[in-house]
Amino acid sequence: MPASILRPAFLAAALLLTVQPAPPPVGLQAAIDVRPCKPLAPLRVTVTPRGDGTGPHVTLDVAIRPVLAMQGVTWRWELSPEVQPVGGELRGAADGARGALTPGTLELLVPTDGRYARAVLRVSGSFVGHDERGQPSLERVEVEQVTSWGVPPAPAPVVSTLDAETGAQVQVVAVPATLRSGP
Repeated sequence: MPASILRPAFLAAALLLTVQPAPPPVGLQAAIDVRPCKPLAPLRVTVTPRGDGTGPHVTLDVAIRPVLAMQGVTWRWELSPEVQPVGGELRGAADGARGALTPGTLELLVPTDGRYARAVLRVSGSFVGHDERGQPSLERVEVEQVTSWGVPPAPAPVVSTLDAETGAQVQVVAVPATLRSGP
């Protein structure tokens, strides 16, 4: 291929690589990276079931790692009545040093008949933040991790009725309502 044909192609490719997008029209703002006003929790907490975690014997591996230096980091399990602990601690303290890993294990007996049950790990601690004047202040944080089994209960009563369009029997949520007449 002659060099005279390649030069324009290379020039066009170079221009395409160096062209910057035009600024937005007046009155429009350029896209910016919007961050939530509330930062992520300064505690990283993970609960991982071993195997498939379906039961009846379930082992939960726990990892607690402060993202910031923390004080008074404690943890506790809250178990549904159907969940029985068979090994491990139900409460304790974690290392509050930034990046320090506190591992743990909890062994449970859980129902396998579809009943809803849950194990909730609550981890809390404090870190030194700063108020609106820049003064140091102790900020309390709690992180919750939930592991559950079975079908959760309906958020409201469920009743059977006939679908007006198809005539089929359907389940609907019963929502209490009051009808009033007049203004």
